[in-house]
Amino acid sequence: MMNISKRLVAALTVVCVSLTSWAGVAQASMIGTATAIDMDQRAQYVSDIKGWLTKDKVREQLVSMGVDPADASKRVASMTGEELRTLHQKIEDLPAGAGLVGLIGVVFVVLIILELVGITHVFTRF
Repeated sequence: MMNISKRLVAALTVVCVSLTSWAGVAQASMIGTATAIDMDQRAQYVSDIKGWLTKDKVREQLVSMGVDPADASKRVASMTGEELRTLHQKIEDLPAGAGLVGLIGVVFVVLIILELVGITHVFTRF
C-alpha cells in the first residue's frame, strides 16, 4: 500500500512539474520618463476637454451643429497627444466666458479634420 501511494505522489509530481513548464512568459520593459509624462499629460488633457464638453452651453452648441456630444467625447478619446495638446492650448487661451463660440469652433474644426482623415464617421451618417 505504501509503495502505491509513493508511486502516485511521484506521478502527480511529474505531471505538476511538466505542466508548469507550459506557463507563458511575461515580457516587460522600462518606459522613459518622457513617455510616462506624456501619458499623464494626455490623460489630463482628455479629462479637461471632456469636462468642458459636459458644460450645458457647449453641449447645446454641439447639438445645434448636428454633433452628438457622446460622439464628440469619443473623438476626444481617440485624438493623438499632439491634437489634444493643441486643442487644450487653444481652449486655455480663450478668455473666460467670452470665447465659447471660439471653443465650439475649435472643437468643430478638430471634428472635421478627424472626419476627413477617416478616423471617425460622424458626419457621413447624415
